[in-house]
Parts: sequence; structure tokens; C-alpha cells
Amino acid sequence: MTEPASIGLLASLGINAKLFYAQLINFGIVMLIVWRWVYRPLLKAMDRRNKKIEEGLMQAEQIKKDRLAFDQEHTKLIKAAHEEAHKIMHAADEEAKQQRQTLIMKTQQEIERMERESKTHLEQEQIRMLRSLKSHVAELVIQTTEKILPSVLDKNHRQELMEQAAKEIK
Repeated sequence: MTEPASIGLLASLGINAKLFYAQLINFGIVMLIVWRWVYRPLLKAMDRRNKKIEEGLMQAEQIKKDRLAFDQEHTKLIKAAHEEAHKIMHAADEEAKQQRQTLIMKTQQEIERMERESKTHLEQEQIRMLRSLKSHVAELVIQTTEKILPSVLDKNHRQELMEQAAKEIK
């Protein structure tokens, strides 16, 4: 019953029912072939491509995270290297200051030692010169006295006068 009514409806629209059903069956077969051998492989290929794209995006994101971590680590290492260099420079400055102080102290001690030696040497030279001068003055006094009183002094007496003059000058 539905068929004659549908045939009547199709006929009233100017459509041949047999031809319509044949085209409908052909359309179903073509759809089945397209779905099975074209659409499903195309969907699989698109899924594989989507997975590759997602994996690529995930890898890019991971690379971005790794690069960020690397940059942070790199920055941290550079900062640590700068701090270490600063510590080394500070330690070198401190050591240089300490060595400079040590050198200054040694130089001051050497100068003081040389001053003491010079002073001692000068004192000894002064004492030696004073003795020489005393001896020379005593000699001059005796010579002068001999010239003034040549007959009065004999050798023994002259020696006694020299010793006495030397004692008085000291």
C-alpha cells in the first residue's frame, strides 16, 4: 500500500519510481564503496596526520620547556661563575693586601735593622775617632811642650804626661 501511494506521489512529481529506486540502490552501493575504501582510509590518514601534528606540537612544547630550563640553568651557571669569579677576585685582593702589608712590615723591620746597624757603626766610628783624636791631641801637646821645654822632659816623663793627658781628655 505504501508502495503504490509512494509511486503515485513520485509519479505526480514526474519521477519514475523504478529509476528512482535503482538510483537509490546505486547511491547506496557507491556510498558503501566510498565509505569502505575511500572515507575510512581517508579518516585513518587524517587521524594519523592529526596524531603527528599533536606529537609535533607536544614535542615543540617539550622543546620549549627544555629550552626554558636550559636557559634558566645557563643563567644560573653564569651567575654562579660570576659569583665565583668575584670571590676569587676578592680573595686575590685580600691576599695582595696581606702580602703588601707583610712586605711593608718586612721593609720597615729591615730599615730599622739597618738604622740600628748604622747607628752602632757610627757610634763605634765616633769612639774610634775620639780615641784617635785624643791620642793625636796628646801627641801635639807633648810635641808643643817639648819645643817649649825641650830640656825639661825626658822619655819617661813624656810617657807619663801622655797617659795623664789621655785620661783627662776621656
